[in-house]
Amino acid sequence: LKVATHPPESTIRACVPLMCLAVLWINAEAYLFRTLLEELTREEGLFLPPEVHRHPMFFHRSRGMGNHWCDLCMQRIKADDGGVYRCSLCDFDVCLACSRRNDAATVGENVLRGDRGVRVQTSVSTGGYLRRTVKIARKE
Repeated sequence: LKVATHPPESTIRACVPLMCLAVLWINAEAYLFRTLLEELTREEGLFLPPEVHRHPMFFHRSRGMGNHWCDLCMQRIKADDGGVYRCSLCDFDVCLACSRRNDAATVGENVLRGDRGVRVQTSVSTGGYLRRTVKIARKE
């Protein structure tokens, strides 16, 4: 009959760091795998021209979007439309029909609408803004 004995103390001391390293290695593998999986399956999003909208927009089913309106055509987004592109950063919604339009830049953000039609708003430098202010003040 053979009796089981405990391993020597030196063997136990040598196994503790190895067990700790094994736990760290498993956690590192899980983190890298999760990060890699998220990167490989991440949706690219819809990028409209910058004069229409500057952030990426992601597709959502329109089932819960009954209280939302398309920010380009100003039509209510219906549950049977199939989906909507949405920017959650600034609450900007675009229906599927408008997302496929080629002329979406004419009805988007940063567009000036006036009596002479639609034109893209240009950025004004501080000096240009000051010159415009002085020009308006001289007229009055």
